[in-house]
Amino acid sequence: MNTNRGIRRDYSLLLRVNWELFSGFRSQSAAAGASYAKNAARATETDIRRGVERDIGLAWQSLKAAQERSALLENASTIAREVFEARQKLRAAGKDTALNVLDAETEVFNARINQVRAEFDARRARSQLLFAMGQLTSAHLFTLPPVNRSSAQQDQKADSATGNVAGQ
Repeated sequence: MNTNRGIRRDYSLLLRVNWELFSGFRSQSAAAGASYAKNAARATETDIRRGVERDIGLAWQSLKAAQERSALLENASTIAREVFEARQKLRAAGKDTALNVLDAETEVFNARINQVRAEFDARRARSQLLFAMGQLTSAHLFTLPPVNRSSAQQDQKADSATGNVAGQ
């Protein structure tokens, strides 16, 4: 208890500082470890970026090749159809054999099968490209590109030419 009356004029200030002067090279080691981790992350990013670019390039080339193949096989299917129709006319005129007509019809079916496979490959390549770009969604999976009208017309002609009824 203070027995003196009046204003007290003594002050005190306590300041405590705790500073480690030598950490046993822990700070340099931590800085080197952080630098190493940063460089490793950059290398990983670069590697992943190159892989994605490669995958996109391959998927793009695959899509273009599949589209070209589909177009060529559509042309082959049209030619096979024309040959078949010409053989039918020759057979009706008595200038060709039934075996040749049947062989031409087999060629039509084979050409159409190859065309459908090529169209499937083009759709698969499209999906692979979308996947590589990170754009593949369920909407893309179930959305079909427009049907090529000439292919649908060829199917109808094939059915009518061979006597098949659609849906059988």
